[in-house]
Amino acid sequence: MKFNESFGLFQRKLPVDLGTTMFEQMLFDGSVIDGRAGGLIIGRKFSEGGVPIVFQRGREFMIHSFTEHGEFILNRVAATRNLSRIKAINAGLSGDEDTPEPRVIPEVSRLILTAAEPCDKFLWLNWSQMAIAAQYVDRHVAELNEMNDETNPYGFCDVETYFPRLDLGTEDGIV
Repeated sequence: MKFNESFGLFQRKLPVDLGTTMFEQMLFDGSVIDGRAGGLIIGRKFSEGGVPIVFQRGREFMIHSFTEHGEFILNRVAATRNLSRIKAINAGLSGDEDTPEPRVIPEVSRLILTAAEPCDKFLWLNWSQMAIAAQYVDRHVAELNEMNDETNPYGFCDVETYFPRLDLGTEDGIV
């Protein structure tokens, strides 16, 4: 169990109310990774302690559950709009006879990296987000990615905005 053992999470019963001040300190310290945009979890499996989830509801922050490596988190809007499909996928029902072949990770647009040294990261999610079980993600990753990206309030910006070509006069990256 590698993540923040000093927090004593394994000795506490869930849910754990962090309070706004503690959450902000954890965020400032780099102990929290923002997963509100959704994506594929890269981190510890449940057998290794999993990835603790800090759910936000308004100004409340609570560690309510865990996720694990290989699960796919959908953003709040995608989870709400596609609830019946998500439930079907998590139940192992493909919804059609032609289930796609397993996909490879590089096809996923967002990776949520929670493993870190010396302590793993806590995952920050909105209350209404949903996770797809790891055993079903490989068969549905293209569909999940599409659901997530079409409704994502944290959309990608143009790469030129953040990484402009370093022409003369733009050495500092400011255009």
